[in-house]
Amino acid sequence: MLSSIARPLSARAIVRSIFFLMFSCSLLLSASSVWAAETDADFDFFSDKPIAEESLIIVPPPKPAWMTIGAPLALVAFFFGACLIVHWVFPFRQTGLEFNLHDLPIAAQRGIGMAVVLYGIALVFGAMEAHYQVNLHGDAVAYFEQ
Repeated sequence: MLSSIARPLSARAIVRSIFFLMFSCSLLLSASSVWAAETDADFDFFSDKPIAEESLIIVPPPKPAWMTIGAPLALVAFFFGACLIVHWVFPFRQTGLEFNLHDLPIAAQRGIGMAVVLYGIALVFGAMEAHYQVNLHGDAVAYFEQ
C-alpha cells in the first residue's frame, strides 16, 4: 500500500525537479545576457575598432603535436617495449640460476624484474633532475633558499 503511494510521489518529485532545473537554467541564461550588455554596452562585435588590451583574454598557444600525440604514443611504446624486454630477460623456463625467494613462479619473477628495472629508471631520472636543478640554481644551498 505504502509503496504504491510512494511511487507516484517520487515520479512527481522528479518531474518537478526537472522543471525547476529547466526554469532556473533559462533564468540564469537570460540574466547573463543582461549582465553582459550592462558591462560592455558600447562594444560592437562586428566593428573594426581595436579592442582595449585590458579586456582581452590571453589564451596560451596550443600545444604542439609531439606533446599531444607523440608523447602519449611514446609512453605506450615504452610500456610495451619494457614488457617485451622483461619477457626476453625472464623467459618461460626454469634456469640453473639459484633464485631462492621461496621458489616463486615465473610471473612473480617477471614482476620483480620489472619492478627493479622501473625503480632503476626512476632513480636515474631523479638523479638527472637533481643534477639539472643544482646546475640551474648554482648549488644546493641556493636551491633551498628560494
